[in-house]
Amino acid sequence: MRLTPLGEGLAQKLRAGYDGIQQALAVATATAGRAEGTLTIGVMGALGHELAPLATDFTARHPDCRITFQEVHFSDPFTALRQRKTDAAPLWLPVQEPDLTVGPIVLREGRVLAVGTTHALAQRAEAGRGGPGGPG
Repeated sequence: MRLTPLGEGLAQKLRAGYDGIQQALAVATATAGRAEGTLTIGVMGALGHELAPLATDFTARHPDCRITFQEVHFSDPFTALRQRKTDAAPLWLPVQEPDLTVGPIVLREGRVLAVGTTHALAQRAEAGRGGPGGPG
């Protein structure tokens, strides 16, 4: 099967437009995956130090992007996001705020139980495994 003379002429006339569209799509695709500018992360306490390796990895992959950390208070972790003073904030779950989106988990933290040295639980390896007084 071959193009007719009319089809050949049409294909030649459309080629430049088609090539331009393909080039524009390639540029848009490449640009969409590139992060640039400043990303401000709202952090509580020393969390910025724990996130530093993630920030270093991110900026290595996105050299046109800079990350800054801004302190947010434990009692009010959402205001800076709502006022656009921060772009994102790693927070404890659950977060149930209708105007905020919960993204992927970026850090998991362990928990310990702190008790006085004379407390009944002080000599146990685990607090949640029963023992004297029933399940803990």
